[in-house]
Amino acid sequence: MIKWILRSLAIILTVVFLVLLFNKITGNQEAEFLKLNTGIEPQFIENVTERTWLDYELEKVPLENDLSDSLFNPMLVKNFNDTLYVVDYADMKIKRFTKNGKFINQYGKNIGRGPEDFNQITDISITDEKIYAVDANTFKTKVLSKQTGEAYKPISYKHHVSRVLALPKHSTITLGISTNLFRLYDANDSLRMEFGELTNDQMKNMLSFGGILLESSNPSEFMYLSSYASFIFFYNTKGENTKTFQTIDRLDFPKSTVSETGVRAPSPPLMLQGAALNNEHLFLQYTRKSMKDHENPLFHQMHSFIDVYSDDGKSYFGSFTLTQRTRGITVINDALYAINYNTSKVEGFKLLRF
Repeated sequence: MIKWILRSLAIILTVVFLVLLFNKITGNQEAEFLKLNTGIEPQFIENVTERTWLDYELEKVPLENDLSDSLFNPMLVKNFNDTLYVVDYADMKIKRFTKNGKFINQYGKNIGRGPEDFNQITDISITDEKIYAVDANTFKTKVLSKQTGEAYKPISYKHHVSRVLALPKHSTITLGISTNLFRLYDANDSLRMEFGELTNDQMKNMLSFGGILLESSNPSEFMYLSSYASFIFFYNTKGENTKTFQTIDRLDFPKSTVSETGVRAPSPPLMLQGAALNNEHLFLQYTRKSMKDHENPLFHQMHSFIDVYSDDGKSYFGSFTLTQRTRGITVINDALYAINYNTSKVEGFKLLRF
């Protein structure tokens, strides 16, 4: 009798355990991704469900030695008016070069917290007159004169900001950790508007909303490209989401992972690490851990590749691999510039027609 009871109890406990395990697994799958708020309706690119790999061999663009001799740990590369701006983490300065790689000048005095110092630059944006640099550890966006390097009054905030984008008509957008992703500042760098609540659980999962701010071919709009999800959001300076496209991978926003050490950003199969725009195309640079089924051996290791879209995000033209892992990209006309992760050098490549 006792054996029968014990056996029955063991069966019941086993069934309960399996049910709980199943619910946990399926529950995690259901709660793994966040749903976009009502009113944000992503469009899919028609007739595209997988990448088209282009037979595309990049030809290197010869560059002046200044571009390698003056940089020691480049982390970010941007361009403005056919001029390169590179953030060098070795001395935390913004260094300016011609598109051929000849050194022009640099911005920032010391690694520190002074008006013209930088502590940890996470993004820059350039206008005709000013350079904006997010200095993450000081909770400020430093604003410098492009002509003299002298500091204007910085944009200060209480929440963490990672990205900045200077828009036409002298307004500025920041991307940060708050209920709303975006903050719009006017020509005097005064806060004008907050917007960009994409999901209901956004504040609980803010580490899932890291990404890139990019200008649009439409001067009244800007793009937000998520690092962890496959979306291209277009917003105007009224705070309105004008259109949204979901790219090839169609990954939704993941929840931030929680561990004993705290909340961490998710670890998706691929991550957006760079974006650039020229007159016709939008270039999205990804890093992926592996693609063992791909015939190219580069895909069996950590690698980078680029997806090419139309500048309005509506059309996909194809993808091509880079021969190295890269940290970021920028494009000037028909030349692509990328930071080689292994050599810590900025390299130039000639783009072909798509």
